[in-house]
Amino acid sequence: MYKAVVNLVKSMIAKAKSVSRNNKTKKKYFEVELLVKRTLDSFGCEGLRKNFFDGIDEYDMLIIQQYKKEAKIEKTLTGWQLTDGKERMFLNDRKQAEYCQFLASIGLEKVKVPKEMDAEQVTTLRRIVDSVFQALNATLEIVMDKKTRDVINSLVIGKIISRTNETF
Repeated sequence: MYKAVVNLVKSMIAKAKSVSRNNKTKKKYFEVELLVKRTLDSFGCEGLRKNFFDGIDEYDMLIIQQYKKEAKIEKTLTGWQLTDGKERMFLNDRKQAEYCQFLASIGLEKVKVPKEMDAEQVTTLRRIVDSVFQALNATLEIVMDKKTRDVINSLVIGKIISRTNETF
């Protein structure tokens, strides 16, 4: 009986080695990486970093908390706050709060906030964030599988965060 089991296991191992593996996983991973790359290229992730963040001369480094829900801006007695109901971040003025809200929506944690901020910078950042989400949504529309959409979404946002954090 023991010899029969050993021979059966040996034959199963030999058969597994002789049969070619299915390359669907590799192909699927390659397709996901290609979609992520195309999405990043469609809104110019490198240009975003060079043109916007490198153009800030005097700035303060702020750490933005990770919000579980969409962060909202609220007026307080001493200034403004960015909150999702539980987590709070206190800021000096509304422009600074809007600026941080846009960056928090992408998921950035460590950001450069200009010391002298004007409405044009906030508007420019809003346009950049909108273009990021438009490009991402355009890519995700062609993907039917929800799990794959979630993977692509997290990879794109993760690459944006890692590339942006490299400049800081």
